[in-house]
Amino acid sequence: MRKFWNVQNKVLRLVLLALFTAAIAVTTAYLSIPNGFGGYIHLGDGIIFMSAMLLGPAGAISAGVGSGLADLLVGYGMYAPVTLVIKCIMGLLVGCFYSRKGNAMSFLVNIGLFILAEVVMVVGYFGYEVILYGFEGALAGVPANAIQAVAGIAIGAVFTPFVKKIKL
Repeated sequence: MRKFWNVQNKVLRLVLLALFTAAIAVTTAYLSIPNGFGGYIHLGDGIIFMSAMLLGPAGAISAGVGSGLADLLVGYGMYAPVTLVIKCIMGLLVGCFYSRKGNAMSFLVNIGLFILAEVVMVVGYFGYEVILYGFEGALAGVPANAIQAVAGIAIGAVFTPFVKKIKL
């Protein structure tokens, strides 16, 4: 990972960031399934993990911007600013840990990292929704976010072995 960022090819870096941003936006906004609790399951969090594993901390940019764009695309504009922050934190968390340990991290450590990132997501949205809807209203949104978190962890787990084989 570090070797990639030492390369002077800024165009390649920008292209990869743009591709991941677009992939996160599209998979979050348009490849989603309602989960029955007022939320939806999408591939976006799995792509966030993939982006962070490949791009390191810079993956946070594609995570936040892509997810924020998805909120705007599907009509949840009031969530876009907080989504940008929450998903950036998720991408930064995974990207920082992965850029330090890389392929040396075991599959279970990767899953633990994904769980930690998804806890950030659930807690972050809960905090925002407390402001919007009060404690009870925010509590009602936790199951939907938890289901999305489990889906994100599962999708990240599926991507992990493939991402570890990619050499940038």
